[in-house]
Amino acid sequence: MVNIDLTAETISLRNARLGLAKLWFIGTAVSFMFLVVRTMTLATNGDDVWGWYLPRISQTVLLLMHVLGANSLSRVPDKNVDRFYYRVTYGLSAFYLVLVTVVLVDEAIHSVPGTLASDFFAQHRQYLDYVQMLSATALATFFGPEHTVPSSTHLGVSSQALVGQTSRPSSQPAEMANPGDTTSEPMGTGQHREAPSSEPSRE
Repeated sequence: MVNIDLTAETISLRNARLGLAKLWFIGTAVSFMFLVVRTMTLATNGDDVWGWYLPRISQTVLLLMHVLGANSLSRVPDKNVDRFYYRVTYGLSAFYLVLVTVVLVDEAIHSVPGTLASDFFAQHRQYLDYVQMLSATALATFFGPEHTVPSSTHLGVSSQALVGQTSRPSSQPAEMANPGDTTSEPMGTGQHREAPSSEPSRE
């Protein structure tokens, strides 16, 4: 359970993340279950509704799960964030989730067989995009890359090694490709064997 002191001016980053994640998980579960019931009861515009809903919710939920999972596998020192900004972020997220659910309910009520749900959702696109942009910008303060453990840390894969593999040239130099070539010594010996010249020496 998340214990938050409402009298403090700051809140720990961990508690802020847990509070925002709980809000998004509960809000997403409500709208998701509503869509499941709608799909089972109404046979119209099911694909259009899911196609509109998933891009507006899934990316944010996946980001929250990734950050929480990455930091749970590491020992990152906690930080304090401003409580006012946390409340602003919480309010914007709650407002956006409520708007998405209201639009889904409104579409289900006014659904007419033979019409496209995309035409209905287009009427609500302007203000939904604006609120989504505000909530995503606020969430980036708490779940941005500067507060996230690099994926190579908990996946056991070095990003430098991956870059080295992809940037390695496909062809090797001639002296490395032909191990039997003895015209040059290995690097680091400080010696160099000169090849015999066919031209006569000039006095």
